[in-house]
Amino acid sequence: MADITRLRQEWQTISEQTGVLRIWQDNEVLKVPADYYDQYLLEKLDDLRPPRRQ
Repeated sequence: MADITRLRQEWQTISEQTGVLRIWQDNEVLKVPADYYDQYLLEKLDDLRPPRRQ
């Protein structure tokens, strides 16, 4: 029963957040800016790009 109560309280807190992106970090859900992963994704796209021919 304690787990149900804890999970209900966690969900209430999360559902009241206004952010559009959340991440799981250090055993909790955190609100982060919408562009949180942008730099990481751009770097990964660069890694996937084939080398330029000369």
